[in-house]
Amino acid sequence: MTIMQLQTIGVTIREFEVVDLDAVMQVESAAFGKHVSMTVLSEQQAIELIRDSLHDTLVLQRGSTVFGYVVFETKKQSLLIKRLAVSYSLCGFGSKLVADIKRRML
Repeated sequence: MTIMQLQTIGVTIREFEVVDLDAVMQVESAAFGKHVSMTVLSEQQAIELIRDSLHDTLVLQRGSTVFGYVVFETKKQSLLIKRLAVSYSLCGFGSKLVADIKRRML
């Protein structure tokens, strides 16, 4: 078992709930706040993106802590990821989110 697989053990992926907004904003800041070339979404921008009826939003958590989220759109057999953010890079959280979406599309 790889380190990446070990780090994703015990994570849960579920649909976004309104109570997750603060955690999603913390993930957003952790993911994009330190990169000059990326823009951190404001809370209003995040709400607009998540509430868009064309998009679905999933969160990834371990225990009660949210470590990532993805906003995406599916049409027939195509997938468009609008936003994907994780608190810790290179841990496999992003891959886990994408794999879950693909599994749901089957």
